[in-house]
Amino acid sequence: MTHRIQNPKLSFREAKVRRTITQGIVLHHIAGQMSVQQIHELHRKNGWNGIGYNFVVDFDGTIREGRGMNFIGAHTQAHNARTVGIAVNGCYHTQRTYMPDAQFNALVWLIREIRAEYGNLPIHAHHDLAPTTCPGRYFPLEDVRKGVARPLVPPKTTIPLHTVKEGDTLWSIARTHLGRGALWHDIFDLNRDIVDDPDVLVVGTALQLPYS
Repeated sequence: MTHRIQNPKLSFREAKVRRTITQGIVLHHIAGQMSVQQIHELHRKNGWNGIGYNFVVDFDGTIREGRGMNFIGAHTQAHNARTVGIAVNGCYHTQRTYMPDAQFNALVWLIREIRAEYGNLPIHAHHDLAPTTCPGRYFPLEDVRKGVARPLVPPKTTIPLHTVKEGDTLWSIARTHLGRGALWHDIFDLNRDIVDDPDVLVVGTALQLPYS
């Protein structure tokens, strides 16, 4: 599934500074729910240039630009000049919170886009690089890493397939074969030539699966 990055046209105190090196991606949570504009104003009140995150991903899968792809952020002390910071709305500290599929898919897509720009960057949680609990103990970090790493282009000749059975959905097939139902878009993208409507599967259809 293709997403689009929205530009909220934020106003910064000073000109943003471009990164000269990019070595990683750092994931954060908002520990609640805030709009990009609210985060921007909060960070400005802290005396910063503006929003510290490069991108923010909302519950509905909307991706909004903060500092932007190529600029130094203010999200992980001592690592800002060489990492891209992504924040997601939600709180993953004290309760088992399930990231909405739309948000998960958008986050995976965004990380893939960043890697397309800068290469196979490592994906860090904020707490990997700084003394913090962000993005929370229940943040689906490993699911995100697996979703990003799963190639859509087959690297070998034998293609994994799933034959559609009665009651199957792309979500249930993705949950069975890929470990998370939210990755159903990966299966749909590989089978657009034979699946017109992702909500309608014909029993007996052989669907190609991404390699794990």
